[in-house]
Amino acid sequence: MLGLLQFLAVLVDVVLYWRLYPGFLATLVVCQGVLAWLSDGLAQWLACAPLAIVSVAASFFWQIRAAKSAT
Repeated sequence: MLGLLQFLAVLVDVVLYWRLYPGFLATLVVCQGVLAWLSDGLAQWLACAPLAIVSVAASFFWQIRAAKSAT
């Protein structure tokens, strides 16, 4: 039970850090640009899905690296 509570505390800390939100916003802006540029629905999915996954993962890694360097 303590392990689960520690995991939830870490998860809440990660979500509350500010560096995630610019990364999410950049992901949204880039994907919106791709959606406007491509007209086919399948091409939009094939372009945006990997882009969004990589961008969100990069945001998480940016936040984790910054949190480790701050402590």
